[in-house]
Amino acid sequence: MSKLKSDGPGGETGANRGGDDAGAFVNHHHYTASDPGCQPPDLLLTARAYTAQGVAVLPIRKGSKAPDLTSWAEYQVRQPTDAELVAWFGNGHGRDALGVVCGQVSGNLVILDFDGDGSEYQAFCTAFPDLAGSRTVITGRGRRHIWLQAAELPASGKHVTAWGPIEIRANGNQTLAPPSIHPDTGQPYTWADPLAPLLQVPDLWGVVAWLKGNTTPAVTPLAPVDGGAPRRGLLPCAVAALADQVDEGARNDTIFALAQHCAAAGLDQDQAAALVLPAAGRWGTPDREAQASIASAYRA
Repeated sequence: MSKLKSDGPGGETGANRGGDDAGAFVNHHHYTASDPGCQPPDLLLTARAYTAQGVAVLPIRKGSKAPDLTSWAEYQVRQPTDAELVAWFGNGHGRDALGVVCGQVSGNLVILDFDGDGSEYQAFCTAFPDLAGSRTVITGRGRRHIWLQAAELPASGKHVTAWGPIEIRANGNQTLAPPSIHPDTGQPYTWADPLAPLLQVPDLWGVVAWLKGNTTPAVTPLAPVDGGAPRRGLLPCAVAALADQVDEGARNDTIFALAQHCAAAGLDQDQAAALVLPAAGRWGTPDREAQASIASAYRA
């Protein structure tokens, strides 16, 4: 595994330290898109700084998180040239964001994306306090991205844990990086600690096992089995899977759908209510309202 370049200090604390200083000169704390008194960051300078650290960068389409390229497949296997950086980020382009490419091309960079209310990030920090000390981004939504360098890359993918979604971003992924501006909030991506090390680890199998062990059961078992009715025994798992994941605007529709599945599985209305009402209560739905949705499902 090639190391991300650094003139920072070495040493070990649980994991090897990689490039320690990138955040110190690519972070711009105070610019926001809504503040005309602040000048946007020099993204060409920033892109060159990332490149010097061994991190491949991409131009991002204005008002988006997507690369402003017809295809960025080639940049998953090679670093952009300086001429390309100038073409992408030179004067006159008006960009306010850049992306970093995860995986092998960036020295086996892995980014853990915590995309919930913060509970999933706290759970991870409790389980892996050493890894939590690695270089961390605060996104324009106030969420966290932990950067790591793994000798053996894990597979990319999202895990919906009991606390919230956590995504592993490795080969085939890119993400916004400081000092990008979030396209929806207008707030910048910043480093939680600009001098935090980029930790180097042999692998992330322990993290993958932890994620899989805490992944919420999917709701798909409610689908008919072999063309017949859903199996009764799977319904409690499906309700549990939704217990902490239903948005306010979708609660009645979810109750209705679950009640329909209960009916298809042969449960009567009282049995469906006994199964669904406790979950509806956790979502904040009044019993009378939930009962009406269940009754409506049984009349359908």
